[in-house]
Amino acid sequence: MKCAKLRRRRSMMAVVVLLAAGLLFSFAAKAAPRGAEEAVRGTSKSGSEVTRLVTGDPAQINAVVAGTPPTAILAINPVPVPAGVTPPNPYPLGTTIIGNELRAEVGGFRAWFNVQVSDWDPLGNGPNALVYQVKIDCTNYKGETAVPPNPGVDIAPAAVECFNNQDCQRAFGETWARYCFGGFCEAGYLDSIGYGRPDSWCAPSGGYCHGSGVSISTCNYRYFAQSDAIPIPGHPDQPRTCTTGARIGQGCTTNADCYDGNCDGPKLPNYYGGTLVLDIPAAARGKYTVNLNQDETFIVGAAAPPVYFVYLESLAETGFVVNIGLGQCCYGLGTPEEGCVDGVLRSECDAEPGPVVFTWDERCPPDGADCGRFQGACCDTLLGQCEDEMLEADCQGTHRVWTSGTSCGDTACIADTGACCDHDPFGPCDDDTVSSDCRCATCTWYKLQACADLDCVPTPIPAISEWGLAILTLLLLTAAKIYFGRRAGEPRFAAPQ
Repeated sequence: MKCAKLRRRRSMMAVVVLLAAGLLFSFAAKAAPRGAEEAVRGTSKSGSEVTRLVTGDPAQINAVVAGTPPTAILAINPVPVPAGVTPPNPYPLGTTIIGNELRAEVGGFRAWFNVQVSDWDPLGNGPNALVYQVKIDCTNYKGETAVPPNPGVDIAPAAVECFNNQDCQRAFGETWARYCFGGFCEAGYLDSIGYGRPDSWCAPSGGYCHGSGVSISTCNYRYFAQSDAIPIPGHPDQPRTCTTGARIGQGCTTNADCYDGNCDGPKLPNYYGGTLVLDIPAAARGKYTVNLNQDETFIVGAAAPPVYFVYLESLAETGFVVNIGLGQCCYGLGTPEEGCVDGVLRSECDAEPGPVVFTWDERCPPDGADCGRFQGACCDTLLGQCEDEMLEADCQGTHRVWTSGTSCGDTACIADTGACCDHDPFGPCDDDTVSSDCRCATCTWYKLQACADLDCVPTPIPAISEWGLAILTLLLLTAAKIYFGRRAGEPRFAAPQ
């Protein structure tokens, strides 16, 4: 552990030289071949300007360690496809992002990842950050290191041909993807000017960047930026918006006064420190875990003379995972062909005899769960009837309850009872009645309720309207006339003799 810290501090010292050399080299790099070692793009200041800000006695610098307990987080995480990508290039259907893991059901797509810097000073009481550097260890881009191994199928920085910088901006969907070099877009870039997005580490709210860039000559991309914040050196962890209100008159009159962390406004959870764009090959499968080079990933805080800057301990330095989802395929469930195979894609599982159930990152027995968990007893609580060997998908509905991996013989399937309200004018309300016993034309069954809790209103006897009374009177008069008219006249037929 002590050796690792020593290497990191030496690397931190080396960043002074790297910044100076890299920034100076950035002006000559456009004429250099694409494979030039540690070529740097995106820098905006000269090397002499950078080195004037980062100075100090190496012995004093190494002796000072700030941030106890450590809180700083340096990470690269997957993000959705930027809205500006032209033409649209969405992730495959079913792709999800869970923390630092990008999960997809198939390969053959382009993926975006953001460098994120956060929490070096969550209390806002200093020190401010002067420089961050995040470097990728691209060893695990190779398929041979995936789990399970997939030799020869490697992920790689996006290969996008270009004629000018605008081609790169359209392909990557971000206006600060501004470098077309040697006929190809550079797949690592950052918002060095600070106007691309408000959460950028180089945004005006953080004091801009004195120098920044991305080394792209190898797949071990290195992102770095140095704060140009004034009057207090370094990037504050909690840039605020100076608003009218209580802070006015207390030293807060402009946004520049907010660098002390005492002004109003929300704290950004993460600061954007760059974009990485990768091509995921169509034949990719399994889990690619890409880590950071922790010896060359760090954050440096600004300090008062004669120390000038301090190394900030990190709480976490995390890379990312590309998981082209392999899992357990339970097929032929409930049929004589029932079986299990693992290490397959969902599409491969769908080709097996059905019914099938695919489960991410699961193994078949004896290393994983048995497929029997996908079949169980289905109880109809309306009728109190149960069916065995049912899939959960086939046991849906308000009154159906599915129990995994069991049989009806081991399941208590009892019909629910409730109140049966007969809305007939003379009908009763009965408690503890099952649905099948409450089937009369005027009956309503209330599941798991009691008559005392209901307003069981009987259907009223229909009232006769004025028109109804008039019609009824006419009918009665007509009937009476016919009846009495016959009695007054001769009989229509002679009585038998």
